[in-house]
Amino acid sequence: MLPQSFTVLIIDDNQEDRFTFKRYLKKQDYQDYQLCEASSGREGLEIVKKIKVDVILLDFRLPDVDGIAFLKQLQNEFLYSDFAVIMLTGVGNESVAVEAMKNGAQDYLIKDNLTPESLHKSLYLSVERVKLRRQLEESEQRFRETFEQAAVGLFHINLVGEFLRFNQKFSQITGYLPEEIEEKTLEEIIFSEDLPTYQKQLRKLLNNQIKTFTLEQRILGFDDFIVWVNITVSIINKKDGSPDYLMGIIEDIQERKHTEIKLKQANQQLKQIVEQLAQQNQERTLLSKVSQFLQACNSIEEAYTILADLIQPLFSDCSLGIYQLNDQQTIATLVSSSGKYLNSKKEFRFCECWALRQGKAHYNDISHSQLFCPHVETNLVTKATLCYPIIAQGKMLGILHVSATDTSKLPPEVEDLAETVSDYITLSLANLKLQQDLKEQSIRDSLTGLYNRRYLYEFLKKEIVKSQRYETEIGIILMDIDHFKKINDNYSHGLGDVVLEEIGEFLRDNIRESDIACRYGGEEFILIFPHASLDNTYQRAEALRRRIKRLHFRYQQHHLKLVTVSIGVANFPQHGVTGEEAVHHADLALYAAKNQGRDRTIIYDETLAVNTENPAPNE
Repeated sequence: MLPQSFTVLIIDDNQEDRFTFKRYLKKQDYQDYQLCEASSGREGLEIVKKIKVDVILLDFRLPDVDGIAFLKQLQNEFLYSDFAVIMLTGVGNESVAVEAMKNGAQDYLIKDNLTPESLHKSLYLSVERVKLRRQLEESEQRFRETFEQAAVGLFHINLVGEFLRFNQKFSQITGYLPEEIEEKTLEEIIFSEDLPTYQKQLRKLLNNQIKTFTLEQRILGFDDFIVWVNITVSIINKKDGSPDYLMGIIEDIQERKHTEIKLKQANQQLKQIVEQLAQQNQERTLLSKVSQFLQACNSIEEAYTILADLIQPLFSDCSLGIYQLNDQQTIATLVSSSGKYLNSKKEFRFCECWALRQGKAHYNDISHSQLFCPHVETNLVTKATLCYPIIAQGKMLGILHVSATDTSKLPPEVEDLAETVSDYITLSLANLKLQQDLKEQSIRDSLTGLYNRRYLYEFLKKEIVKSQRYETEIGIILMDIDHFKKINDNYSHGLGDVVLEEIGEFLRDNIRESDIACRYGGEEFILIFPHASLDNTYQRAEALRRRIKRLHFRYQQHHLKLVTVSIGVANFPQHGVTGEEAVHHADLALYAAKNQGRDRTIIYDETLAVNTENPAPNE
């Protein structure tokens, strides 16, 4: 039975037909129809948008649109399951009826053959069809949610292995994007050595010899990365018992399989301990030489350059590479190498090295070629490799990579030697880094991180030489925080330090690489812009001043919303024949900005040298 209250929208430009349909529907005593009507497609569409309609009686020929076009408009704005549509026409046309059904109509009626009983029956059946469709959509939605949220990889494939459906977990395990998976078959991503076993079980499944099978297989993931999985495949049959498609589950067992391989390597190492003891004395001598050279280096860059050649004698007949990680620890770059057959990329991603990903040594030889790091360019020449992470103070700095054309030259127990070498490298690099940090601290302000006054004049001296040689200009900005004394007095020196520190960080982040920002003294900052005209320097100064006004500062319970700065601008060589003179003129312009009311930028001119008086106290 239909709902007791049932809304029907009649869309027909023929008033007599609309009257007839309403009369037919009112004859149904046991059904309460709520009727509304429209004489055009546009009017009907507006009604559907405003009120909930259960059924639409739609005339095929409307003054503004035909019935098929109207159905397509409904599809663009509503779901099939929102309401039922019955197409009405004066003359039967089989092709129109088929097209109407394709575009969402539930029934197709000829007006001349219509009776109250046939109309009511069509309404009842159409509503039931919509109800079933809605239930089917809800069921499909629940299935999709369960399928997608599963904790294991799920997939459906046809009988030739093409993917029909797979969930997000399957994509995560294999490493492929969904669009990449759609272009492959399951057999294409199974590792070639494991494929015969899979195909054998699949034939048994298709021949009804077994109902399901489970295998440990290797999947060839993104960028040829191999993933160990536990794969279970079952067959789904049609009603007649013939195979329809295959359903499968994969679970990532990479960690367990890798542990098994590491245990096997550990057993091999134990068998060769005696041979290693014979080499220890020679290794100590060579390591002492490495340490002496590294301690004599002037920089980390110089140390990286000579590292591979220094370490080479410790790994006889092997090729070595020292890789340095970038600051983001995403890319490893070759900085030092020796030997003919390194066979490793000069640059690779963090995830392409097992040692980096695990934070520990990764050794592999040709007997397990699939476990070479992805950055290793394996070929007939490469027989064994070792990657050992270089770690200092808990931070990954890079890796030591060793490759050999003979496994006897690079046995598994070489990891112990690599660990010792890594310790020597780490200690030496830490000492060099400390020296560089001390040098950096001598030219940096400790609070703001900006360069100090000492470095300013060294930098300015060099830039003036370049400016004179190439006839370029240098922009100079001298900046002072307005009323800084009041900040310390009214709030706290802690908030004052926060203001200095954050403005320093702001300046550092908003200049070019060729520019420098310095703390000139107290609450004053100075910026040097090589190759900048006076006008460009002024525009940049104004931009900085306006953006500083939008900064907010917090310290404990204190919150300071508005801090302004006064700025003086000068230019070399226009405002001075020396750097000191140009800076002095920028200082005079700053005094003028203070005297004229603060929170402004003043460009130096000659009148300032005569008229500028000492500014009001900074309070």
